[in-house]
Amino acid sequence: MCMHPHLESFIKDVQMPNCIVQAGQAMRVMEIVTPENYEQFLQAHSTLDLYFLGGARNDLGLQRAKDADILMKNSLFFDCDIRKTDVDISDGQIKEAADGIEEQLRNHPVLGQWRYIVFSGNGLHLYYFGDSIQITSAENWKGGMNTFIDKLEQATEMKFDRACTNVARIARLPGSFNCKSTERKLVEIVKFQDKRASFLQKIEALTQQAPKTVSKVSPKHWGEGIGGVGEGMRNQTAVSVIGKILGEIDPALWETAGWGGLKEWNAKNNPPLSEKELRTTFESIATKELSRRNGTSKKGASEIQYSPVLVHLEDVQAEEVSWLWEQRIPRGKLTIIEGDPGVGKSWVSFALIAAITAGKALPGQDFAEMPGDALLLVAEDGLGDTVRPRLEKMGADISRVHVLEAVKSEDGKEHSLCLADHLTALESALGAGGYALILIDPLNAFLGGKIDTNRDASLRTVLTPLKRLAEKYDVAVICIRHLTKSARDKAIYRGQGSIAYTAAARVVLLVGVHPTDEALRVIVCSKNNLTAFPSALAYAVVDGQFNWKGDVNVSADQLLEPSANEEEKSALEEAEEYLKEELRDGPKRARELYADAKDAGISERTLKRAKANLNIERTKDGFGKDGFWSWQLPSSPKSASKTVAPLVDKALPPQQLPLNHAGQ
Repeated sequence: MCMHPHLESFIKDVQMPNCIVQAGQAMRVMEIVTPENYEQFLQAHSTLDLYFLGGARNDLGLQRAKDADILMKNSLFFDCDIRKTDVDISDGQIKEAADGIEEQLRNHPVLGQWRYIVFSGNGLHLYYFGDSIQITSAENWKGGMNTFIDKLEQATEMKFDRACTNVARIARLPGSFNCKSTERKLVEIVKFQDKRASFLQKIEALTQQAPKTVSKVSPKHWGEGIGGVGEGMRNQTAVSVIGKILGEIDPALWETAGWGGLKEWNAKNNPPLSEKELRTTFESIATKELSRRNGTSKKGASEIQYSPVLVHLEDVQAEEVSWLWEQRIPRGKLTIIEGDPGVGKSWVSFALIAAITAGKALPGQDFAEMPGDALLLVAEDGLGDTVRPRLEKMGADISRVHVLEAVKSEDGKEHSLCLADHLTALESALGAGGYALILIDPLNAFLGGKIDTNRDASLRTVLTPLKRLAEKYDVAVICIRHLTKSARDKAIYRGQGSIAYTAAARVVLLVGVHPTDEALRVIVCSKNNLTAFPSALAYAVVDGQFNWKGDVNVSADQLLEPSANEEEKSALEEAEEYLKEELRDGPKRARELYADAKDAGISERTLKRAKANLNIERTKDGFGKDGFWSWQLPSSPKSASKTVAPLVDKALPPQQLPLNHAGQ
């Protein structure tokens, strides 16, 4: 490999006393690079996208540094991603833009002290190097970097990425290759001048001088924030600004004058909100404003004027799907794990949580990701006797596991979480936590009584905003769902309730008993809108120990084919088991039982025969048209029919496992 003349200088520049320089892939530190091993590292990994970060604590080793782990800085790094705004620009033209930056900054007493300009494959990286300084405030450093970007953009008339301003921001490693396109592109130093920046110690102080940064006290009036605000006040001020704009103009002008004016305001913020986040707030307030106007208007519903909300596809930035577990669990999307009671749905989800929180590789992954936090909504498992023991036994980092047990109202009272009513509380938890995944087990337990799980429109009032939260916070939302008792449907239609569940999920994973080996469970993909279907995976739980058993050749439909014993089961026995399951927790309205039985493929005639066989007791509540019949099990019901043995953690005390324990 022919080293660039200035690569040796660059790797020496990034070294600092009592600190290390980490290098590797975006989420995986592979080496502590030094001038001695730099060239060898580049040669050994020439097919990978490589990044670096200097100033990290010595004791971190190969653990990815965060903002709090950066002790010192001796450089500033600014990313001008030119191809993001001009997709047709050539590599040669991007490199020529370095000449323009050099000329525009030549006579500037501060901005002209740059040392390297690096071609990144899609744009240019501008580096300033000076004496090492100690980081006292990561927040102030970020504010100072944004102020510096203001000055750079004014001087060069080019846009720089404000997401690259935190102290632990990684950058492409000069001498490596950008491998994200079909053509590998050398990340090379295209400009060098022997200058040292003399102002690094002043960067943190710049945040106090920034005209766009105000105190952490939110503006008392929308007009106080119209000139732009800093972090911590942007969302709240955006609500005021949007309300003022929309409240004063005709709805027909909202998309042109309203949205256009809002984007101009956002550009003044330090840093600006993402367009996706701003658009979500804009649409939410627009909907409320329309409702307010329609409520006071004398016009009839047929007279209300609506204006189109258009998105130009050329303005939408193409994004690759980000995976928590490659091909199986996407980030920012809704995933459903479904199966019969007792086949091990929760075991699979706990195995996933254990791997993510501990930073361990999952099956099919070549390397482990950085550890992430998990948020749990669990209704059927005890936290002390099931959830914690299982996760600890699987090697989870339980300090990264959080449980949303309830919500608290303004009067201080706690209430059970209902997604139909309390999505704002869930969003507050997400905004504070930075979670990699949410587990909702089972989903139906958190829908509340208002949601009809058999009606698409009713379900979408919860699933649609839940999907938006997943996308907004880039979190994988994993929902557990049970199957219907009917064995006549294809796998993709076997989930309980409306098909809206399956439609909302980008990936659906089915869990069941291996068709030829009852000691094994299998997880197989029955829907995947994002990539090719992955292979089916087997796993086993023996004496409370979970173990992956590798790929198996089993399809989703094969996993649900009835066994020989089940084929012999009569429709009447199936109906009897249905009634026992539905009524085990108490009385239920007859009308609901008939409707659910129909969904499960049980006829009304067979249900009545099962009712008679089980000596079901029925009572009438109310009178006249308001009255209804309820069914309940007799005081001494018949013994339950045999079912597939659930996966039970034998390591748990026997008294914690009731006879009707359904597993997961």
